[in-house]
Amino acid sequence: MSGTLVNADVSFFNTEKIKLFYGKYLKNPNEFKSTLVRRETRNCFNSWATGLKPEEIVGDKQGKLLKDVQACLNEKFADVGVTFELIGFVSKPRFAQAIEAQITARFQAEQQAIAAKAEAEVARIQQQSATSASIRLRELELQERAIEKWNGVLPMD
Repeated sequence: MSGTLVNADVSFFNTEKIKLFYGKYLKNPNEFKSTLVRRETRNCFNSWATGLKPEEIVGDKQGKLLKDVQACLNEKFADVGVTFELIGFVSKPRFAQAIEAQITARFQAEQQAIAAKAEAEVARIQQQSATSASIRLRELELQERAIEKWNGVLPMD
């Protein structure tokens, strides 16, 4: 969502090769991760999350977003040999309180809609079963009346 502030803790894996780049960047591995890698990670997230709704970032598009950010970082650091095998959120992304409330309300509404649909389907099946049972009961009643009226003589063709 354009212009929405999102905070997230991100984990990095397999960045051991960072030690080899002290000469190039004049930074130790922790400084390298906390400056250049952090900045580029933020840039990749900003680039790939633009246009996503907050509920998509924490919902069904989160996996794709993380894969896109991983590919973005691997492309940015390919020339120095650093690869990111996995990018993930350490904790749930944090939005402004109003947006968090909207996300929660939307998820609750979706859950209620799913529950209502399931209840309607149960009611439909029960009604259908009741209708089938009432038809069968009516058939049996008609057969019983026919038997009561039968005089014991078989019809002749």
